[in-house]
Amino acid sequence: MRAGIVAQVLTLPLWVVKTRLALHRENQSFGLTYRVVRDMFQHEGPQAFYKGFFPSIALSTYGIIQMYAYENINHALGY
Repeated sequence: MRAGIVAQVLTLPLWVVKTRLALHRENQSFGLTYRVVRDMFQHEGPQAFYKGFFPSIALSTYGIIQMYAYENINHALGY
């Protein structure tokens, strides 16, 4: 779970900016990333980069469940 939290803290801002860029409808792409990041920070504050943090943490439990099931199945089958 700690690894999921650390991964989300480090990568979620990048995914949020990527999504904003994909949704942005502008023909001129030069400096667009900078403008999107600047506008997010100025208009929504630093918390804008962590929108969806708690749902992403809930989804990161998938890896925990998968590895737990994998280990138990291997143990039950004698591997």
